[in-house]
Amino acid sequence: MKKSEDLLVKILIVFAGLTIGAVVVLTIIAYQIGVDELESPNRIAIISGLLSMFGGIAGAIGAYAIATYQMNKQFKYDKYKEEKQNKETLLHTLKKIELLNKDTIDFVSHFENEFVNPEKDEIEVKLKIREYDLQYIVNKVDKINDSILLDNHNINFLIFSRELNNMYIDIIGFTHIPEKYKLFSLEDLRISVGNRKEIFDSFDTHVKTQIKEIEKELINIIVY
Repeated sequence: MKKSEDLLVKILIVFAGLTIGAVVVLTIIAYQIGVDELESPNRIAIISGLLSMFGGIAGAIGAYAIATYQMNKQFKYDKYKEEKQNKETLLHTLKKIELLNKDTIDFVSHFENEFVNPEKDEIEVKLKIREYDLQYIVNKVDKINDSILLDNHNINFLIFSRELNNMYIDIIGFTHIPEKYKLFSLEDLRISVGNRKEIFDSFDTHVKTQIKEIEKELINIIVY
């Protein structure tokens, strides 16, 4: 039996005890004021009236107590339900961010390996393919509703988003470099992209930790 239900049972027992006690007390009072001197029908009517009056009062108090209990129970239910929904939404968003960050890490690794010693006539085609790949990730990240991210969730996400967009700008900007300098500048671009891997790896660790914490918190949220 839950604590709230146990409390309600105790309250009802107390009301029952009060009612029984009142019956005894009112009977004694009735006889003390001379009800015993009246005829039996009148005596029964007076005592019944007194008991009915007290019963009505006790019933009203009991109904108020039950209604208050139900309202408090509903309030707690709504509160826990809202908290649970907020946590689930945050968890879903963090898992989506985790997946996109993983795609970013894979992109960086692939980019580093692909442009170690590329053929000159393949650079433009390969870069355009990588640009499309990264654009997909950037567009998905930009659609993340970061308004539900709080405190350190939001700060770390902004750092991740900024580095991702800067990397995308670097790759797009490379296409505007004169052809005769592209082959020499490609290594600088490759190094620039690779240097961001540490940031993305750190963010991945942070997101995974937050996901585990929220999953634990969800287990402890009980919706009655």
